[in-house]
Formats: sequence, C-alpha cells, structure tokens
Amino acid sequence: MRHSHLSILIVDDDEDDYFLMHAILVDVYGDQIDVDWISSYETAIETLLSNRHGLCLMDYNLGARTGLDLLREVLARGCRTPIIMLTGNSDWEVDVKAMEAGAADYLVKGQFGGRQLERSIRYAIGFAVEKHQTLEALRRSEERYALAVRGAADGLWDWDLTTDRIYYAPRWKSILGFEDGQIGDSILEWFDRLHPLDSERVKAEVSDHLTGKTPHLETEHRMRHRDGSYRWVLTRGLAVRNGQGKAVRMAGSQSDITQRKAAEYRMQHDSLTGLPNRALLMDRLSEAVARTKRAPGYRFGVLFLDIDSFKGVNDSLGHSIGDQLLVAISRRLECCIRDADTIARVGGDEFISLIDSVETEENILSIAGRILESLRAPFLLDGHEVIVSASIGVAMSNASDGTAEEIVKNADSAMYRAKSRGKAGIIAFDEAIEGSDGPGCQSGRVMLPRAPALHGAVGR
Repeated sequence: MRHSHLSILIVDDDEDDYFLMHAILVDVYGDQIDVDWISSYETAIETLLSNRHGLCLMDYNLGARTGLDLLREVLARGCRTPIIMLTGNSDWEVDVKAMEAGAADYLVKGQFGGRQLERSIRYAIGFAVEKHQTLEALRRSEERYALAVRGAADGLWDWDLTTDRIYYAPRWKSILGFEDGQIGDSILEWFDRLHPLDSERVKAEVSDHLTGKTPHLETEHRMRHRDGSYRWVLTRGLAVRNGQGKAVRMAGSQSDITQRKAAEYRMQHDSLTGLPNRALLMDRLSEAVARTKRAPGYRFGVLFLDIDSFKGVNDSLGHSIGDQLLVAISRRLECCIRDADTIARVGGDEFISLIDSVETEENILSIAGRILESLRAPFLLDGHEVIVSASIGVAMSNASDGTAEEIVKNADSAMYRAKSRGKAGIIAFDEAIEGSDGPGCQSGRVMLPRAPALHGAVGR
C-alpha cells in the first residue's frame, strides 16, 4: 500500500522505546515518512507549537512532567498537530483523560503492532482534517457573527465549555441594566442572578441539554436586574459537540419577556384582588383531573364559596367598601390554603379553591371549616366594621369525574344547597345520595356558629 509523505514527531524520554517505534513506522510506511524524536518536555512544547509535523506520538511518562500535562498545554496554546497518547498497560483512567483533553487517539504502549499503529494514524489524520474544517468554518462565520451581535435585539451569549468562559454580548448585559464592561465572562454572571425559585430548575435544564437529554435549551426564568428587581427572560441555546458527542461549546440568546409575562399575568388574574381568575383556575383544575387518570391514588378537592348577602354591603355601604371587602376576604382566604393550592375569584362575590393532593373528604372539610372560622372576625374598612359569613360547597375528585367543569358544577350545586339551608355552612356533594335535599348533596352539613350579622356600620 502506498502512502502520502508524512512527517511524524515522537516525544519520548526513553531512547529504546523511540527506536522500537521508529522500526515499526518504517516497517509500515517505508520511505514515505520522516521521523523526528524529542525527549525534552520544554523542547517538545516549542516544536509542537510550530505545527511542522503531521502527527505526534507522545509518551505519557516524560520524567518530572507527564504527557497529559504537555498535551493540555500545547493544545491550549494553539497546537494543530493531532496527538496520539501512548500509555501503560493499565492506564485506562489516563486514556480517558487524554481523550477528554483533546488527544486524537491513544495506544497501549508495548502491546501495539504495525496494523494497530497504522489504523490509529489514519484515524488521527482524519481527526485533524475534521478539526481543521471545523476551525475554518468558525473563522468564516466570525464576521457574520460579529455583525449579528451588533444588530441583534436579543442578548447573545457563547459559552466555551473547554475553558468554562462565556462571551456575553452588550445587549445581554443591558437587559439586566449593566454596561459592557461591568459583567465578566464567568457562568456565575448568569447563574448567580437567577431568581431563587428558578435557579435549581434552570441549572437542571442546562445540564440536561449538555448531557444530550434534550435536543435544545429553551427556558423562561427570572433574572436579577442591577436595580434589584427581577426581569423575566427567555433563554435559548444549542450545544456544539465533538466527534465523541461531548459538548464543547454552547451558544444562544436571551430575550426580555417581562412585558409579555405582565400581560399574561393580567389575563390570568383578577384585576381587583390579584387572585387567579376563572380561566387560570380551570387550566390548573384540568391538569389535576388529568393527573387523576395517570395516578389512581391522587385525589383533590374543590371548594365553591359564596359570600352570604354580599349585595347588602354594596347597597348600604357603597361599592367602594364592597371592593375593599372583597380584597380583604381574598387575603384571608390565601392564608387558609397551602402554597400548592389555588384560590380564585370567579364572580362578584364567588370564590373557588382547588385543594391539591388530599387523602379524604374530612381533610377538605377541615379546610372549609378553617375558612369559615377565618371570616368570623370583623373587617374594619374606612371606619366601618363589616361582619360576613359564607356558604361553601365541597366536591371531591374521583374516577368518574370526567372534566374540570363537572367537578366545579358539583361544588356549585353543593354550595347552593348550603345557602338554601340557612347560610354560613358547608355541604359536601355526593352523587350517590338522593333524598329530601335533592340529588347530589348530602343531607348532613358541617356548620359553624352563625355570626350575629352580615354587616354593620360603626363609626371610629
């Protein structure tokens, strides 16, 4: 077999090993190669950085320093020569580290023959061609990339995973209120500014993409602005991988979506009380219903709450006091539920609560009782003492609940039965019970002592 002329550098501090490798090379390639030998670590650095050779065979043992040290140093300083690392019989850990550091291949010293060496050299020259083509493509794109950075509305970023340094474009920094020179090139400039509630999730999403679990990165999260506030951003990214599939670079963009998030919030929340509105509640309730199909042991409950005779407050004290009362009631209701639950205002004086992950009906009845108890204390609004009560209907999820709308209808039916029985009480829906109270509602109810009056006017 004929070969194109190849210049090979052997870096080895053992002369006998050099002669052995030289003999193998001559046996395989004949006069188609030129072989140079260097035994000094320092001289090897200078020679490799000249990029005069088409290939380097480097021994791991180089006296006081190692071939792995040399490999890392010359590659970091711009060496383009493909390097095959020669290791001992049981240096598997070294082999892995060498490949991670950028070696084109490795061979076990003392166990390879001519065919193994030729096969490794062919692979290494192919590795060099691929690397050269990649570098050329990157160089050709530099000018276009620079123009894109200057003109982009999004904040571009480029993470070199081999050095763990990130380039943040000026726009990326300005989104967070910083000038170009006020943010460095560390990953911490990004991660340390994440909102505490978003930090763990975002880091996990980045890790999942780098390890190949996701095809790309796309995440919405909050970032701390220079003024101490938080901005919502959309971050997109895509990893570049080497021939072994390892991510060596990831680049992407960051967009300010604070206004969009604010608009979404307004669309999903009640403008008076700030509570979730019916649309957001039904979305979360639909998710809960879907979860019951996937996880048979999962149950949730719905409370439908109506303020008794609320119209009397508006008629006697005015709509301004009525609005203040709704806001004050909302704050008390929020204190009666857990973070995982949802309390929404769905009408003038109607509220619905999704109680997530409850084991028994007694659990949700207990929460309903706590709500009634919390409303017993008077509300002091612009010099007026207002006392209210509420009627609550309860519906539990079960296998027959087909839709979110159905379970809300059940809770609504139970609430109207509670109101018809004298108000300030709780009725639990049960489709299996039919009696004098009408189909769908239990004949018994949970009742707290009635408050003396719905409202009153007391001057300060």
